[in-house]
Amino acid sequence: AVDFVTETLEDLRRKLLEGGFDRSHKTVFVLGGVVPYLTEEALDQLLRFIASSSGPGSSVILTYHDLENCGEEFRRIALELAGQGEPFLFGRDPAGMERFLEERGFGRITNVSIEQARERYAPGEKAPLEPTYHIATAVAP
Repeated sequence: AVDFVTETLEDLRRKLLEGGFDRSHKTVFVLGGVVPYLTEEALDQLLRFIASSSGPGSSVILTYHDLENCGEEFRRIALELAGQGEPFLFGRDPAGMERFLEERGFGRITNVSIEQARERYAPGEKAPLEPTYHIATAVAP
C-alpha cells in the first residue's frame, strides 16, 4: 500500500523492493481508481517512475474520467465526493491521453471508453455505465 499524498516515489521504490519487486522482470502496474485522485504532477512523476523503474515490456493499466465533458449527474457526484474530502484532481480528454502517456515514455497504448470495453469484453451487458469513464493501457520501453 502507498499513500501517494504523503509518501514519496522513494517510499514506493522501497516498498516494492521489500515486497520482492525485481525490475528486470516484466510487471503490470494497475492504477484502477487511483488516477482521478492524483494531481497531474503526481501522476506525471508516477508514470515516469514506472517507465524508468520496471523491466522491458512492463505495462500500466489506468482508469480515468473525462472531467471536461461530463454530465450533470457526474458533476453532482464529484461535488459530493469533494465535500467528503475526496475531490477529483485529474481528468483528461480521451483524445489527449495517448500523447500524455507517450510523453512519459510509454508506447503500444490502448485507450477505450467504458462502453467500448463493455462491447469488447461483456457484450449484451445492460447495466448503466458512466460515459466519462475510460481505461488506458500502455507498455514501458
